[in-house]
Amino acid sequence: MERERSPNYPAYALDDALEMARQAYANVKRVPVPMEAMARALGSSSLSGPARSKIAALRAYGLLESAKDGLKVSDRAMTLILARPADAKWIEAARAAVLSPTLFADLHERSGMDDEQLQFHLVRDRAFSEDGARRAIRSFRVSAALAGLNSADAVPGIAEAATEEWPVVATATVPLLTPNQPPTTRTGELVFDAPGVVSVRIAFPGGTPSAESISVVMSFLELMKPLFPPASKKPTNDEGAESTD
Repeated sequence: MERERSPNYPAYALDDALEMARQAYANVKRVPVPMEAMARALGSSSLSGPARSKIAALRAYGLLESAKDGLKVSDRAMTLILARPADAKWIEAARAAVLSPTLFADLHERSGMDDEQLQFHLVRDRAFSEDGARRAIRSFRVSAALAGLNSADAVPGIAEAATEEWPVVATATVPLLTPNQPPTTRTGELVFDAPGVVSVRIAFPGGTPSAESISVVMSFLELMKPLFPPASKKPTNDEGAESTD
């Protein structure tokens, strides 16, 4: 029996594609290189299937562009790599990236639909398999949330956080979770307490947290990291002791 195939769409959500774009820029800068060299810049030893999927996703988002000698990191990618996530230029570039794939533009126009309705549309009208539809919707939801396509801000709260004055404070190492100290979940909420270090309470308006909603939270936290000072080193006994000379 012939395997059911779904239409093309980015195999990676925008957050993963941005990490790949950073990797490509770190390795080849903006020099146009053949596709094989770009595959190596993205961590693959050859132009394999996974390497082609990465390159295809980057091109779909407009993070790689064609050049005379092959492919190069695009202007859009440079904006997303160098600008702060709260900047208007970053927001504009992120939203343009998400809407570049034809499928994602179609799904955004149907933003009032829930996942079940979108899956029905993709399977019936766009010839997707059910599994392919679920994966496409998941990738779109994470990408759209990162770019703030369903809200006024690029990422909910990030613009306000970036403009506040954050005090430089000493930080401690968060203790590792043990089987007796897992995050607790309840309907619409996730709570994690590390006594004396941090207390986290995340609300999920849609109800019980899902893998997709956790991915959005992780992407937000990664974007926020550069806005905070690095962890302060605790002084050693010698460094902290007063001189008795």
